[in-house]
Amino acid sequence: MSTRCLTNCLIGTVVRLMGRAGSHITLECALQTHPNITIIGEEVAEQKQTLKSVTDYITNIICNRAEAGYNYVIIVIPEGLINFILEVQQLIAELNEILAHDVVDQEGEWKKKLRSQSHDLFETLPKAIQEQLLLERDPHGIVQVAKKETEKILIQMVEAELESRKKAGTYNKDFKGQPHFFDYEGRCGLPSNFDSNYCYALGYGAAALMSKYKMHLILISCKPPPSSPKTTISLSPSHDQEPPLFHHHETPKPPPNITDYTAAEGFGVY
Repeated sequence: MSTRCLTNCLIGTVVRLMGRAGSHITLECALQTHPNITIIGEEVAEQKQTLKSVTDYITNIICNRAEAGYNYVIIVIPEGLINFILEVQQLIAELNEILAHDVVDQEGEWKKKLRSQSHDLFETLPKAIQEQLLLERDPHGIVQVAKKETEKILIQMVEAELESRKKAGTYNKDFKGQPHFFDYEGRCGLPSNFDSNYCYALGYGAAALMSKYKMHLILISCKPPPSSPKTTISLSPSHDQEPPLFHHHETPKPPPNITDYTAAEGFGVY
């Protein structure tokens, strides 16, 4: 991807990677490939950034690189970036409520039912994105956020901002965004230290459960409390099972003549 940008220096490549609720794949890919811009969803949520602030952040870097003679950029974002922006979620919630009870009229009278912040955000979105939010819905009338092509949303908003800066005389280059979505391609590399530590913690917890013959549980590796330097493993019922299977299920120990069962430090493997 970097080589392609060097051969065509007027391209802004935006790569969307897997991760609807987390940005660890985006972070790991960025650490190994060193793109020009990486947007981490958790940081966006923690800093309470808006869609406009994210757009301005990207646009400012593009302008600064253009002044330095680098008219290309590679941007990596997580699939669920929209889910980390609070104002977008609020807008979608209001649209769901309005469209569930009202009809979208051509004159735009329905927009008066939006809160002022949501109304201003909707008006700043490109026309194509507005139509996606209004037309592409599931059978229940809910906006399908997971199916929104976030990379294309960012490209259209960045191009619109660059066009306005060009008219103002602060940007004099041409920019063309190129979207990409790498599904499993983005996570098929060799495991990093994060991958190894994460899977080790899950495997350790699974082995500990096996030693106690506990079934139908899901292991979740959580951020440890400040008082504990170690990773915390929490348990939750397996929601893909029927309710009777939500509880701990005791299974009999295997017969000694079938499997050699060994236990060490509180967990066993058999």
